[in-house]
Amino acid sequence: MKESLATVLEAVADLRADRTAVVQGGRARSWRELDDRAARLAGYLAGTGAAADSRAGIAPQARVGIALPNSIEYLESLLAVLKLRAVPVNVNYRYRRDELVHLFTDSRMQALVYDGRLEPQVAAAAQAAPALRTLVRAGERGGPWPGAGPEPGSFADALAAPPLARLPRGDDHWLMYTGGTTGVPKGVLTRHSWLYQVVCANGFGLLGRPVPGDLAGLRAAVAGGLAGPPAIVTLPASPLMHATGMYTCLGALVAGGEVILLTSRSYDPHELAAAIGRHRADTLSLVGDAFARPLADALDEAAAAGRPYDLSSLRRILSVGVTWSADVKLRLLGHADVLCRDAIAASEGGPFAVCETRRGDDAVTSRFVLAPGARVIDEHGRDVVPGSGAVGVLAAPAPPEISYQGDPAASARTFRVIDGRRWSAPG
Repeated sequence: MKESLATVLEAVADLRADRTAVVQGGRARSWRELDDRAARLAGYLAGTGAAADSRAGIAPQARVGIALPNSIEYLESLLAVLKLRAVPVNVNYRYRRDELVHLFTDSRMQALVYDGRLEPQVAAAAQAAPALRTLVRAGERGGPWPGAGPEPGSFADALAAPPLARLPRGDDHWLMYTGGTTGVPKGVLTRHSWLYQVVCANGFGLLGRPVPGDLAGLRAAVAGGLAGPPAIVTLPASPLMHATGMYTCLGALVAGGEVILLTSRSYDPHELAAAIGRHRADTLSLVGDAFARPLADALDEAAAAGRPYDLSSLRRILSVGVTWSADVKLRLLGHADVLCRDAIAASEGGPFAVCETRRGDDAVTSRFVLAPGARVIDEHGRDVVPGSGAVGVLAAPAPPEISYQGDPAASARTFRVIDGRRWSAPG
């Protein structure tokens, strides 16, 4: 579907207006509230109804950073940027000054919505990024603004702006920065049509339903579930600033589902386990053993104390990108009869390969089946013959327009054309 994801989510919001879209602790937003608040933030960034100042004039295709922990405000900010036809930039809230300067300048960022607790490092980095002229602080301020230039606006004040009217949109740009584990963070630039397919795999795909091919089909698919509970209730344990958390979250929303967010700034496996039962989550998204092993420890501890957590609603646990050990999967399966879906993917594309484990299966660490369309290729782009002992790299189909932001050399190495078709092979 060659539509902006903002248009897609607006269509869902119109249908599910008074149903809950996102919950975090004691706070919740209905779809109507989420859409309205995002429109007001978009209006503020665009300068709607305001005198010309440093915040006005964020236009389509401008880059807008989001430096927030998992929160309702993160989703409101993301939708606001998409409504503007601007391009959101995921900002790791653990970055320090030099890392932020690289991200601000590499992305050509013009605006930033940030958590007030990050103010010292944001202020220091902003002075070295002259294109960054609009700052919006969410949450409590940490004292007087320590940077040069005008005082940042507040998220609360932004929501008092007139809402931005819905715009005609098309297949807008999407930019996702990698974590930087293979060097400096690289921005993967693509289109919303690619993003739509990726997120739908984490919504309609998990439900075993076909991906709607147009807005009419999407409306019909979402309207079919209006009478009952949400089609999918997803709890992303990992940060929304990374692709795993973001794409599973968006997958639930596009399918008309509900998103549950944790309240702790640092990962608390006991809060996670309790939230599953409290909110009747059916889908849990995490990132390998770093999240799964502490969760297994918390479940073991609660069971040993005679106070097991209620996991009866849980249907699937998803993990992407790092090792999820067989012994940890088996420990989790001892507490819940779920599907453990382990995928190899990257910000650059995928999935490349998948491993699915249920109770009774012979769990093995790092044994995968190629995803549909994926290949293992050698340095010349030829398929590696199974059983040959040759070593290759994983490759998955990639759209023609995907590339690294501002880095054609790195793009040529990762996004390879083989027999006239483009492939993502990060290495």
